[in-house]
Amino acid sequence: MRHLLAVVLFIQMAVLCHAEGVATWLRTVYDFGSFKEETGKVSCVMKFINTGDSVLRVTNVRSTCGCTASSYTLSDVAPGDTGVVTLTYNPVGRPGRFDKNVYVYTDGIPNRSTLTIKGNVIGSPETIHERYPISVGALSIEQRIMPFGKIIKGKSRTRYIGVYNRSEDSLKAVFSNIPRHIRVEMIPETVKPGEQATITVTYHSGLNDEWGLVQDTFTMETGPASGYSSVAVAGITHIDVTAVVNEDFSVLSKKEKAKAAVAEISDVKIDFGKISRVGECIKKNFKITNRGKSELKIRRIYTLDEGVEIFVDKNEIRPGKTINVEIRVNPEKQGDMLNAKVMVLTNDPDNSEQTVRLVGQMIENNNTNN
Repeated sequence: MRHLLAVVLFIQMAVLCHAEGVATWLRTVYDFGSFKEETGKVSCVMKFINTGDSVLRVTNVRSTCGCTASSYTLSDVAPGDTGVVTLTYNPVGRPGRFDKNVYVYTDGIPNRSTLTIKGNVIGSPETIHERYPISVGALSIEQRIMPFGKIIKGKSRTRYIGVYNRSEDSLKAVFSNIPRHIRVEMIPETVKPGEQATITVTYHSGLNDEWGLVQDTFTMETGPASGYSSVAVAGITHIDVTAVVNEDFSVLSKKEKAKAAVAEISDVKIDFGKISRVGECIKKNFKITNRGKSELKIRRIYTLDEGVEIFVDKNEIRPGKTINVEIRVNPEKQGDMLNAKVMVLTNDPDNSEQTVRLVGQMIENNNTNN
């Protein structure tokens, strides 16, 4: 009899030792819907019932971003009782749709629960203008200039532009005049009122024949997703894309570099002297010589000065040979002085980018001193 009583007591103690609290949530997702940024902070209460056999305690609540504050029941929650977690979202400076997770940790089952709050913040005019300062109809975008920086020839790179719909209509964007080495799409394709989207631009340098600084432009047109024409929501702009396409010389071995082409430029500065504004184009020359052991390839010779033209004899130079580069300066397209850079890009691995500076003084009469 004593032995049987001991077994019963042991089983009861084991059951008590393994008893745990269980958090059963009444809901795990709360949707605030659409509300104005001026509304300020919004809160919701998420409740759970302890359906276990032991007390339950919430040990920690952690959000995935600093915009979600929380408070929760600090005392033990007895079996059958209810605990709460209060979640607060601050919409200030955060227009558009949001979807945030909050993790609730307990000393029972489950050890971690995931709660989700979501909604759509209709941004204030001040916030929209600050974050999306450029208007294209009723769509606002972050920027219209996309600098991709340096890209190795053959590589690709992606950049993004944020978009916000400040109208009461669902809008779409159509892109045109896109160069073949650029891919453009907006995700999602249709932007609902008060929501955000992203313009994704991918630059495929291998599809571009140019080297060095490359400037491109494509067109963006916006309008109602329904197709109904409305001046209030329609718009058009141009997105400017820049990239510097370089050659990858890191793949060359020491032996290959020793046998590579070497570009020698005769002049790093050309002085045109005094240039009359009413005169004809002024011409000067510089030479490029291949001092290496392999063929020198002229990738590109260019300038950003619209009043300067460049003419080259050929784009390939055998070892020991020289080519002539002619520079023509148009006086009518110059300011107070000539101060331009001519970029020379070659396959010389040690000096692939060289600069020739053009200088000169513009005068109002025909007396020149070149």
